[in-house]
Amino acid sequence: ADEAEIYEHALEFLDKIVERATVLNLARPNNRLEAQSVVYRYPDSLQAGSSSEREATRGIPHDTELTSLEDLADELHLAANFLGNIETLLNDKKQVIFQGPPDTWKTYVAQKLARHLAGSEERVTLVQFHPSYAYEDFVQGFRPAKYGQPGFELRDGPLPRAAECA
Repeated sequence: ADEAEIYEHALEFLDKIVERATVLNLARPNNRLEAQSVVYRYPDSLQAGSSSEREATRGIPHDTELTSLEDLADELHLAANFLGNIETLLNDKKQVIFQGPPDTWKTYVAQKLARHLAGSEERVTLVQFHPSYAYEDFVQGFRPAKYGQPGFELRDGPLPRAAECA
């Protein structure tokens, strides 16, 4: 099939998910974007092969089987050139920011790509920023003492911990 036929098939699939949710009287998904989030949230259940084949590989990190960026792209159902462009940006700019609506797989893709490029889980740290995230959260700040004790203690944030690991 050509790209247009594959795209058309994917849209029909998303429409069927929305239709089935309506028949089952579910609150979501109401549209193709929400249906796409469902597909991305449960990728293992949509893989080809028998359920026993999927069970046999469950718990095995997918990254151990990957040998190339193309394999990762196939696993994530993304275009290989998309991941290649992200890798190029990381090499050139040393950073990349994924942005978009909630539940569109940004964190999942970022973690998988980071593990693939870093070569191991231990070399990857996830930090998600929020508009209220401050210096004290990222670098170092006072936090309530542990174990219910009154008072505060100085604690490192993710930046010094990552620097120490490096």
